Amino acid sequence: MSPHALRLRFGGHAHEDGDFRVLSGRRSAQEFLIRIFDTLESWHERAVQRLLLMSMDDRVLSDIGADRSDIVREASKPFWRA
Repeated sequence: MSPHALRLRFGGHAHEDGDFRVLSGRRSAQEFLIRIFDTLESWHERAVQRLLLMSMDDRVLSDIGADRSDIVREASKPFWRA
């Protein structure tokens, strides 16, 4: 089958080895899973950082320009909210 016929048949760029939609679908699934894992990693990192902030004493918070009320407000946010 010619590359042009493949393009028309599968609605994408022609590939010598077969169905573009399958290759594209696999790539899309991989990208989707990567985005999920990246999001989960970000949520975990955010939760850990908020716990670390809560563990800091007032002197350290003052050194970074924050006070306890700022930290309590930040730590009270759900892990998915930036």
